[in-house]
Amino acid sequence: IETVMARYAGRVRYWDVVNEPIGPWDHRPGNLRAGPFYRALGEDYIARAFKRARATAPGDVLVLNEAQCETADDNGETFRTSLLALLRRMKEQGVPIDAVGFQSHLKLAAKYDFAAFAAYLHEVASLGFAIHITELDVNDTNVSGDEAARDRAVAQMYRGYLDAVLRVPAVNVVQTWQLSDATSWMNDPATQARMHVRTSPRPLPYDAQFQRKPAWDAIAAAFEAAPPR
Repeated sequence: IETVMARYAGRVRYWDVVNEPIGPWDHRPGNLRAGPFYRALGEDYIARAFKRARATAPGDVLVLNEAQCETADDNGETFRTSLLALLRRMKEQGVPIDAVGFQSHLKLAAKYDFAAFAAYLHEVASLGFAIHITELDVNDTNVSGDEAARDRAVAQMYRGYLDAVLRVPAVNVVQTWQLSDATSWMNDPATQARMHVRTSPRPLPYDAQFQRKPAWDAIAAAFEAAPPR
């Protein structure tokens, strides 16, 4: 932490200090992920990481980032409740977390209740955290239809999601996971094999030639319609 943050001092403002701490499949207390830091230090690795980061870069924004919270299913509920409980424990301990990042790898075929997710973001924000939307994209790879139809569906999902979450005043950062379809993580062959990808992914606001797609217009419209920050 000290080495990396000192190297980029003054050039990086936001730090993903702890990423994806929840992993219910590891069957640890609090549904925490059993990574190397957890195995060495237990849950205390989270507090230690943030305290060291604050001491190293006292003026920067320190973020805890998590995935799989947005779906309206049992898995999403597990992640939401586990993360909220963790954040409450961190708050009670005075851990210097400034913001909570929510990865949002949306899928056209998945089930969502964006209004309910926005209500959850309000609950997280009530603890005093800013909210960042991180890694935002829309997975269209296992949905039938021609390219134009899939682009329209992707745009519609961006708009529905952002219309809901941008009503939460604490949401002050939105970032897509890359900008162009050409550089999407879904183009990785190993990822495509694992995800059983059937069509060329078009998850982002720009196509492979960096031309605007309907997703770009949907995102812009959502920002235009959002309450001012």
